[in-house]
Amino acid sequence: MSQDDPDDEISRILTRGSEFERLRLVGGVFTGLSLRQKVRLHGLTLVALSLVYPIALVLPPAVGRLFPGPRPALGSPNVVVLGCFAALTQAFAGTLTWLVGRRLARADADAVTARRLVALESIGSVVGFGTGGIAAALTLGFFLVNLAGIGTAQALRGALAGARGPYAPSQIAVSVRAFAVVTLFAGLCLLVAARRTAESPSR
Repeated sequence: MSQDDPDDEISRILTRGSEFERLRLVGGVFTGLSLRQKVRLHGLTLVALSLVYPIALVLPPAVGRLFPGPRPALGSPNVVVLGCFAALTQAFAGTLTWLVGRRLARADADAVTARRLVALESIGSVVGFGTGGIAAALTLGFFLVNLAGIGTAQALRGALAGARGPYAPSQIAVSVRAFAVVTLFAGLCLLVAARRTAESPSR
């Protein structure tokens, strides 16, 4: 077997790994990714969410007039609310995973602490890659589909019409531009944090 063989890595964890590594191998979620990789992915997702601003800037004029506000980038459609939810889940998951790494970097965890850390990491993974990942994909999708042209944009709005539709004016004072600035900053912070996150062996 090669040194990078997954079976070799699993054997190493079971025989010489820390308590956290063994518990993570047995009961963790998305353990194919290290802690550092998870924090980086949450950061990259936040950066990807900030792309709604350049997308809004390049929308065809006819499509742009379908958005609330003087210009798409300055308006606040309901899809921004979904984006805020996605951003919060990614920031929460990334921060939680980073904190787990920080705790592991200080000292080896005993059985009780290791079990809690694995649980926290799993919560972050489920929230970030599950709920938050779906919300992020929908947010980007609702913006990207408008690049297909006025016909597609009008058809989508007709199918999703109503006060709660993704393109109706939202009840929060967060514009597309403000949302993009905050998500970009948060994403860059997590990418920097990922470089200082303790590694955990991947499966």
